[in-house]
Amino acid sequence: PGLPVGADCMQDADCESGLCLDLNGRLFCSVPCAGICPGDTVCFDANCVPEDFCESDDGNGQGPGCMGEPCRICDENASCMVGGNQVTCRWNPGFQGDGQNCQDI
Repeated sequence: PGLPVGADCMQDADCESGLCLDLNGRLFCSVPCAGICPGDTVCFDANCVPEDFCESDDGNGQGPGCMGEPCRICDENASCMVGGNQVTCRWNPGFQGDGQNCQDI
């Protein structure tokens, strides 16, 4: 028997489902989801994924294991730009700081 859905894998043959899914470099056994997923997996992007999966290592972005929206790290007086797996916060005119903490100047 192969590995269960949600287990780490290296190739399709490792999984009892026959599908070793690669999402952003994380490999795990999966099945297409049809509303419910087995064990401690949840439906994300049409596949069953571990409930702690997040598409970026810093916990931002998309996935059931993410902490929230990537722009939440920016100060309310900063603009947020998301590109790939990178979040950049830049202070707005009239403010200064590092983008996560901005002060009026």
